[in-house]
Amino acid sequence: MTTAGGPTPSRRCGEQYTELGAVYDAARARTLLRSHQPPEVRRPGRPAFDDRLSPREREVAELAARGLRNREIAVVPHLSPRTVEQHVARALRKTGAVSRRDLLRTSP
Repeated sequence: MTTAGGPTPSRRCGEQYTELGAVYDAARARTLLRSHQPPEVRRPGRPAFDDRLSPREREVAELAARGLRNREIAVVPHLSPRTVEQHVARALRKTGAVSRRDLLRTSP
């Protein structure tokens, strides 16, 4: 959404929040902008990886396969241990691995 002179005031506001490091407010501004777009213009929030590992799942799976525990893995990409647990579970399901150690052998 742009006006003849450039980005809309709402978009500029979101960009300024980002520059200031106001992550919550920037996300709120982006959500508000998306809610006012017609459905045919809206893009989905996340790409679908189907049966392939997402980049984050691959990163977590590699660390899990090396023997790190969820709390140890969570420190590296700044995730919660619960999120790491979910990534490991999806990686196990998607690769068909039977254990965390087996993730290295089964991930393509």
